[in-house]
Amino acid sequence: MSYRYSRWDGTQHLDPLDADEVLDALSEDLMSYGDLSAALQRLYRWGSDQVPGLEQLLKQIREQRERELSRYDLDSTVEKLREQLDEVVQTERRGIDRQLQELVGGGVSVLDIKPGDEV
Repeated sequence: MSYRYSRWDGTQHLDPLDADEVLDALSEDLMSYGDLSAALQRLYRWGSDQVPGLEQLLKQIREQRERELSRYDLDSTVEKLREQLDEVVQTERRGIDRQLQELVGGGVSVLDIKPGDEV
């Protein structure tokens, strides 16, 4: 996996955070535990109803990755190619078996065939 970093040019789109939404998300945690640093860390990781956290963002990325992988499912393509190859091999084997049966059934011995003879 590779990453491409570039300088901020202002074209990237970031949804603005509303201060009220952030404070609402922090307030219950802060009132329960009284630790602003821990509350910020939990908000950063888990988010809230209005503000997605890192876990939610990671989940969205995983889901998108799975959709893309299933869209370009190479396993099914390889399996289809394998089935087609098996069909070709079976067709060739039937053709060879048929030719051998014609040689044996026609009374012609393989030893009787000379180079250049039509079979």
